[in-house]
Amino acid sequence: VTSYASFRWREKLVMRLTATAFFDQSSKEQHEKISYGIHIHTILSRISYAHEIPDTLDRIILEGLITHDQREALNTQLMELMSNPQVASWFDTGWDVRTEIPILLPGGAENRIDRLLLKGKKAIVVDFKTGEPVRSDQKQILEYIDVLHKMNFTDVEGYLLYIKKGEVVSVPQGKVRSVKTRDEKQLGLEF
Repeated sequence: VTSYASFRWREKLVMRLTATAFFDQSSKEQHEKISYGIHIHTILSRISYAHEIPDTLDRIILEGLITHDQREALNTQLMELMSNPQVASWFDTGWDVRTEIPILLPGGAENRIDRLLLKGKKAIVVDFKTGEPVRSDQKQILEYIDVLHKMNFTDVEGYLLYIKKGEVVSVPQGKVRSVKTRDEKQLGLEF
């Protein structure tokens, strides 16, 4: 052998830490709140319609994501959310529902629309937040609205649902500060 090819392993190997809670040294109470928010978000991402909640809870118990003891608390929280008429309307069977829709932004960044409701040329974007409100939340929804307008949806609404408080925030349509071009086909929807 006249040469031996080598490379810097740090340039080729990428580590992804998925067990972030394991490395987090926060209190048990804070850990439980974080897990609770993650569980609610997971359930909402797996259901299209409200009647699917009980089966979805049973399924995630079987998958080991939650325990039987956690099921009742999660069910209570979800029923409280569904008692809000606006939230309940997002889980109505009259919509064509897409959950966790990946979207590729210019520059290569990827994001996911938590819930996209479609009916003809009308679209509603809903993003679920488990933390406290921050300004970037609304900017994110405005970017999604902009993409949907460019895909020829004429009536587009955007909402944020802050799960912890059960608060719904309507995001008024406006221009996103940075101008970005988007591909009409990036959501994988066919019309």
